[in-house]
Amino acid sequence: MYDSELDFVFSNSTKVIFGIGAASKVAQEVHGLNANHVLLVTDRFLSESKMVQSVKNNLGSTLSSVFSEV
Repeated sequence: MYDSELDFVFSNSTKVIFGIGAASKVAQEVHGLNANHVLLVTDRFLSESKMVQSVKNNLGSTLSSVFSEV
């Protein structure tokens, strides 16, 4: 049961970048959002993959944390 005073607005604009080299573009996207801190959400299996490692490397110091319990 939800609290009767619970009130919020959730807006989600999704952008999907797909293809060879897409992982290398993540830093550009983060910069375009003026973000300084990034939370990377993945699962345990993918967290050990080369793709996720590439994303992590490209994010550099903007990567604050990785959540892999999905």
